[in-house]
Amino acid sequence: MDRRGGTRVRFRRRPTARAGNLLEARLVELSLSGARITLAERLPPGSGCTLTLSPALRSLTLPARLVWSATVGGEQTPEDERHLPYQSGLDFGRLPAEERATLASLLADLSAAAS
Repeated sequence: MDRRGGTRVRFRRRPTARAGNLLEARLVELSLSGARITLAERLPPGSGCTLTLSPALRSLTLPARLVWSATVGGEQTPEDERHLPYQSGLDFGRLPAEERATLASLLADLSAAAS
């Protein structure tokens, strides 16, 4: 449970997702109210996007609003460039009933599998 009273699932293996049409992201956490993702580019807070989950996570496409974005860690590339990954918090707002029910079912299944 998270502080908002819902189930929050943390991913150790960071499944892929898409933020918007083109940006590949890694899913860090997922709940009924939103998600935390890691991606290579900084998205501006306040912007709208969609989060598309991988087929292993039922290929859900969820409308979201970017709440925050911050640099996390960093790594040196073989070309001696610094790669700065970003984490961003997404808020799903009021999801349509069908998407909310599918997301709730997915979270229940993921929580049960982690137990």
